Amino acid sequence: MGRLGRIAFLGTGAFGVPLLGRVAQAADDLLVVSQPDRPAGRRLQLRATPITAFAREHGIPVATPARLRSEEARETLRSYRPDGLLLVSYGQLVPPELLELGERLPLNVHPSLLPRHRGAAPVAATILAGDAEGGLTLMVMTAELDAGPIVAQWPVTLSGRETTPELDASLSDLAAEVVPPALEVWAAGDTTCTPQDDSKATYVRPFTRADGWIDWSSPAVGIDRQVRALQPWPGAWTTIDDRRIHV
Repeated sequence: MGRLGRIAFLGTGAFGVPLLGRVAQAADDLLVVSQPDRPAGRRLQLRATPITAFAREHGIPVATPARLRSEEARETLRSYRPDGLLLVSYGQLVPPELLELGERLPLNVHPSLLPRHRGAAPVAATILAGDAEGGLTLMVMTAELDAGPIVAQWPVTLSGRETTPELDASLSDLAAEVVPPALEVWAAGDTTCTPQDDSKATYVRPFTRADGWIDWSSPAVGIDRQVRALQPWPGAWTTIDDRRIHV
């Protein structure tokens, strides 16, 4: 893999860890930006995000601002002076002025075939909708959520039996395999992109606990998708004698 230059990698969830490992091998310099450590578990001990944990384990500098729009976060990225920004499952919108940092187009790896399933939980949305295909999109970040031009896409045929954790893991591994060659082109300044067809866009809002409730009058195929899609959050559930039962 060719050298990628000076990269700011913005990520939070485990989805981005395999790709971060590849980027760490090829970047001439790397700064990881992730969400802050948060209390977790019964003892509410501070726990790092999967991306932060990987960065610390491998000696990669990491910043964990509470808000990317804060002056602290902006100054951290400005002073780092990256050649380019790469975002993978970060969880916050990047302010427009930060999108202009570096000489390269800022890129985002999104786990759906955009413009389908813009927004939160695209993997779960793919299963819930009963799509025949899922996949990855490498896109240019813009001020509008997941609406930027497409650099590349990698479709994946679905069996119809996937759960969200399974599909998320397989797409994570796929990203580590197929995205790095596109990043080499990006580093060489040869990236081309195609505008999205906004008329075909669908949107996914964050799920709530109520979304997991099973309506037993619904078709069985829909319930099956709900059970497979809403793992681990919010989980599919029903009630028996006023007790919540997870399915």
